[in-house]
Order: sequence, then structure tokens, then C-alpha cells
Amino acid sequence: MTQAQTPLSLTTDPHLPFYKNKKKVIGIAVVCLLIALLAYALAGPVTRQTRYKNALQNLEQGAYDKAYLAFTQLQDYKDSPNMAQEARYQQARKRMDEGDYLGASLLFKQLDDYRDSQALAKDNRIEATYQNARHLYEEGKYVEASNTYKSLGSYKDSQEKAIKMRYQYAVQSLEIGEYDEALRLFTELGGYLDSHALVTETQYQRALSLMEQGEYSEAIRDLEALKDYKDTQAQLIEARYGNALYLLESKAYSIAASAFERLGNYRDSVTKLRESMYLYVTHYTNHNNFNQVTYDYLNALKAIDYEDSAAIYDELYRWKISLTYLNTEPENKEQIDESITRDAPYVHMGLILTGGIPKETIAIRAELEYSDVPQSHFFKEWIAASDSDMLEITWPEGLQGVPGPIFVKLFTRTTGALLGEFKILTEG
Repeated sequence: MTQAQTPLSLTTDPHLPFYKNKKKVIGIAVVCLLIALLAYALAGPVTRQTRYKNALQNLEQGAYDKAYLAFTQLQDYKDSPNMAQEARYQQARKRMDEGDYLGASLLFKQLDDYRDSQALAKDNRIEATYQNARHLYEEGKYVEASNTYKSLGSYKDSQEKAIKMRYQYAVQSLEIGEYDEALRLFTELGGYLDSHALVTETQYQRALSLMEQGEYSEAIRDLEALKDYKDTQAQLIEARYGNALYLLESKAYSIAASAFERLGNYRDSVTKLRESMYLYVTHYTNHNNFNQVTYDYLNALKAIDYEDSAAIYDELYRWKISLTYLNTEPENKEQIDESITRDAPYVHMGLILTGGIPKETIAIRAELEYSDVPQSHFFKEWIAASDSDMLEITWPEGLQGVPGPIFVKLFTRTTGALLGEFKILTEG
């Protein structure tokens, strides 16, 4: 290959045009690089200085967030760290002035020992708590507000506000019917404002509420303590009437009767009194429970001819004789024979006297009559009690020689009234 045909990239001849241009390009590049380095070296300090001045301007104009960010980014340039703290300090004071005490407290706390930051952090935290208590009060959250004020100790008027919040809560409790809570709070408040008067009002309102719920005994307790407050006496009578009705419905008849009796002529108390007495009598006589109360009630009801009280009285308190045994076996006190054979070696009978008013006794004369002997030839005195006594008559030798049936008659000793008669048939 000839020289003219050699590739241009392999040519090393310094006299060729391409080689000369390459040296020129390299020189220009070097010069540009030096200029760029010089410009950077000169421009760096100028730019940070400008940013520092701008940060100071933001600080002076109250743009504390921007100032703080700028000083922080400048790191250790001049007094940037100290100025960043100052920006944050001023930002915290601005929030404090605007009433954002919690925000201010948090910012001051970040500043550690810078100036009076920690003291202001504490002051703002306390004030934030105080303001929060006020907001709770405005929202009607009186318990939370009271507790918050109380936690502040002697700060400003916190304790006075705490008491005021408890009072407001007591009033709120009264208005919504939380009477027990209201009564507790007003009592604890003592002489604060009209708390004493509201204790009485709360007791009154609670009593009315208890009456509506049918809790009459508790309502009566409250009303009796109120004496002459408002229409307490009228409400007390109504509560007692309601309680008496409740007792009657609960079948506590004697207690209901006493309650209606104390009410006198209030409403239909007289009618309900008689009803209670009658229901007591019929209920307990059905269970064989005869006592002084039963007698007293029946006596009163019989006097006004109430229902069948006279018949019940006669059935309960009329003296009655009943045969319990009649036979020829000495130890047998249960069997009743229809007739007795005359050749039986032994005959005995037992009679029981029942009736009479409670605790009453009566003297009885017992007579034996043979069918062919019209006059009595035997009698016996017997003091009988209402809880039943046994009269025993024996014929140890049997009934030999007795011509006919035997009549056993019992009379009262005082009046001679016949109480009972029994016929003993004989045979053989």
C-alpha cells in the first residue's frame, strides 16, 4: 500500500491538518476546566453568604420556620447553629403569644438549655392544661374539667374552677335524673353557692321519681326527711297510699291493713282496709292459722256485716265437740266403733272440745243418760282451752246391765247451753 493510501487515524505526521486541530481542542478544554474550578471556588462562599443573609431576613420578618430550616441547612456556617436555636425559640414564643401553649411547650422543650426554654416549656405546658380544662368545661365535660383543674394545684384560680366544675356536674346530674350522684355531689360541696338548697331539691325530685317507679318505701323515707318542703306532705300521703296498694297486691294483708288504717279517709283507704282484713282472714283460715289478728279482723268485719264474715266467725269461734275414739280396747285411742257390746269387759271414749276465741277457756259439765233414766246421774267439770282439750270417759266394768243406748251430753256450766250430744249404741 502507498503512503497516500494510509488511513488517516494511523497518520503521525505533525504537519498534517488533523493533528494540528487535536492539540488546539485539548488546550481549549483545559482552559475551560480551570475557569469552571475558579468560578466554583469563588461562587461557593458567595452563595452561603446569600443564604445566611436570607435566613436572617426571614428571622427578622417572623418567618421562623423558614429561618430555622435555612440555618439548619447552613450547618456550621458562621453562627448558624445558634441562629437556628434562636429561630426555633422565636417560633415557640410566637405560638405562645397566639395561645398555642401545647405547641409552644413542645418547641421550647426541644431547645434544651437555650436561654429560658425549659422554664417556658413548663409554664406553657401548665397553661395548656389550664386551657384544656376550659375547653372541657365549654364542651360540658364537667368531671374531666374538674379533675384537670384540680391537677393544676395552686395555678391561677384552678382550685376554684375545680369546685365550680363539680357544682356544674351536680346540676347536670340533677337535670338528667341522676339523683343519687347529684345528692352526693351537692352534699360534698357543702356551703358552695346554693348547694344546701339543692340537696333538699334533689331529695324531693328523687322521691317523686321513686314514686313513679313504684319504689314507695324509699320515696317515703326521702319525703319524711323533707318535712314541709313544697308539697311534701301531700306527696307523702300519696306515697303511703301507693305503698299500701303494693302491700295488698303482694298479699302482705295485715301490713297493708295497717297502712290503709293510718291513711284514714284518704281516697278509698277505708274500702281497701276492709278488703285487706277480709283477705287476711280468708287466706289464713284456709291454712288453719287462727290467731288474735284473725279474731280482731273478723270481729270488726262482722260488726259491719262485711261479706260472709259472720259465718266465718261462727265457724271459727263457736265451741264444738267432736268424738275421737269409742271402743273396747284400753290402748286404742283412734278407733270409733258404731256400737258397743254389753258383755265387753272395758269401754272408753274420748271427746275433744274446739273453738272459742283466742286464749278463752270454758267450764263444761258432762252428763251421761241412759235411755230409761231421764235425769242425769253423772257429771264432770272440764276447763277446756281453744287449742283443744281431751275429755276421756271410761267404763272399766263394761256396759253390763245398761238397758239401752247411752247419751253423753256436754253443757256450759255458766249458761247451761248444750254444746254437743253423742249417742252410744249398745247391743247383745
